[in-house]
Amino acid sequence: MWISHDFIQHSGFDGTRLEDIGDQVFDELVQRSFFQSTFDNKRYTMHDLVRALAIAVSSYECFFHKETSQRASPTVRHLALQVGNQMQIHELNKYKNLRTILLFGHCDSNAICDVVDNMLVNSRSIRVLDLSHLEVMTNMLPSIASLRNLRFLDLSFTRFSNLRNFPCNLQVLYLRGYARNTIPQTINMLANLRHLYVDATALSLIPGIGQLSQLQELENFSAGKRNGFMISELKYMQELSGKLCISNIHIIKNKHEAMDANMIEKKHLEALELKGRNVSKDVLEGLQPHPNLQELMIEGYGATSFPSWMLEAHLFTKLKSLYVGNCRHLVVLPPFGKITSLKHLTLNNLPSVKQVDGTSFDCFPNLEDLKVSLMTSWTNWSHAESDHGPLLQRVTRFELHDCPLLKEVPYLSFMSSLSELDISVCGDFVKALPQYVQLLTHLKKLSMSFCDHTLLLSGQHLKSLEYLYLRKCGGLRLIDGLHCFPNLRKVNVYGCPNILTEFSDQSTIQDDLYFTPEQEEWFEQLISVEKIEFGFCNFLERLPTTLARLTSLTILHLKWTRPVFLEGVVPQNLQELVMNGFSGETENNFKPGGSEWVNISHVPYIRLNDKTVQNLSVNAASSSSNHQS
Repeated sequence: MWISHDFIQHSGFDGTRLEDIGDQVFDELVQRSFFQSTFDNKRYTMHDLVRALAIAVSSYECFFHKETSQRASPTVRHLALQVGNQMQIHELNKYKNLRTILLFGHCDSNAICDVVDNMLVNSRSIRVLDLSHLEVMTNMLPSIASLRNLRFLDLSFTRFSNLRNFPCNLQVLYLRGYARNTIPQTINMLANLRHLYVDATALSLIPGIGQLSQLQELENFSAGKRNGFMISELKYMQELSGKLCISNIHIIKNKHEAMDANMIEKKHLEALELKGRNVSKDVLEGLQPHPNLQELMIEGYGATSFPSWMLEAHLFTKLKSLYVGNCRHLVVLPPFGKITSLKHLTLNNLPSVKQVDGTSFDCFPNLEDLKVSLMTSWTNWSHAESDHGPLLQRVTRFELHDCPLLKEVPYLSFMSSLSELDISVCGDFVKALPQYVQLLTHLKKLSMSFCDHTLLLSGQHLKSLEYLYLRKCGGLRLIDGLHCFPNLRKVNVYGCPNILTEFSDQSTIQDDLYFTPEQEEWFEQLISVEKIEFGFCNFLERLPTTLARLTSLTILHLKWTRPVFLEGVVPQNLQELVMNGFSGETENNFKPGGSEWVNISHVPYIRLNDKTVQNLSVNAASSSSNHQS
């Protein structure tokens, strides 16, 4: 709105955009406490005293009818009005110098719309007009189209049936809530448009979108073969900023056609997604982005190696996030480790990559998040000594999934800052995992799934562990029990029958029905645990009685488990009990009047087979929505 009123002016010819200058001005007002940010930093407020002063100082120009019963000055230029007050809205016609009209609330009165329409006819200097959520609209569009000075227009969630003509000098247009087939294709004639807010799919139906050379937001562009939808539409859209997703890039014929998009000149773009199917090397070569890019996603690339610009790490001095996925023929990875600014790296579904050497994963001085999945041919991950300091020293989260042939992960021992480790369906390297884990003294979250190897895991060096998730790890055993995890807060164990058994493996039928005294003692050591889940323990007849002494335990989930007896098991401080997969007869035992109800009735929130049985606590109910999995 500031730009629409020419409050923001260019200070020179350095290429700085008006929006950037406006951001600087706003940030300065925040620093001077004129505005105050909320706790989530998504909204801003004004202190009551500052607001009162601002209203008083600007009263001759600005007026908000809801704030006071006083009359506005005849010189008022900026007016905000609650449309529900018909007496006040009829006074609009007396204001002849309006530059801003903001109408708040829902309107279903043709009479009010007629007043607004008449006011638009008589006010030729309006620059900002917000009519959003006016549900009943008369034929107001001709009046709006005649406002030559209008720069900002919001028609979101209105009911215009035939959107066609708009003022030619519009800079900002909101059309939220309109179906994509109702957006007029003539929007491409608004040459001064800087911001267009419509549903993302609607933009893909507007031919010749490239005529909007000043447009700064274009979240999605689907490359097509017809004129008006080809990749060349992006050629002159050099002001694009934020995020841009270009899909169907496999339709682009060659490098020359791809270069027509002129991606390398789009210096304001922060995030770029390039998606297609079996995309050629030449096409991706022609889509080289500007070095200012911070986030890059490449999906559906079809060649065995990447184009030249992906091999030049110095071209990505600002890149923070990189995703490479669904590249089925890719064999050689670029030297990602040389991108010193990179913080997040995801590699997904690269089934032809067999080896990853030090040239691809060397250094990574600032990497914090590394995710690798579905590299089904990957066998070797070697490393070279780095001349730039420790490797992967800042990685705090590492995920490795579906790499069944991988033999070793030498880099894991270098991740001294690692706090989250998530591994599933991986190869023989899992055998060496216990020795790696001993070096991860800062680990807070450990997740392991579908690891069949025999593993003896010690918790002696995992004093910081807070979350333990184990699923289908049949050979895993905790050789020190659970007492080595003093800070453990959440435990999820599924399909790990040997996790608490002795080395002699004296497992019997009895072990499936009850926990041994030693195992019960181990449960008692979970003094910090807040949530425990038992899942798929089909033959279990009784939970550990030591659960009743876990004073921190507030949430207990039982999934497809048969705890016939809960007497003396459920802690008195438990706030939430969720039980699923119970037969009808067993279910009745845990309902009011059932044989087990007396053992659980003190729990404020109880849910049985996806039905709420008791809800005595709003907080507990809210907690349930956050913890169910």
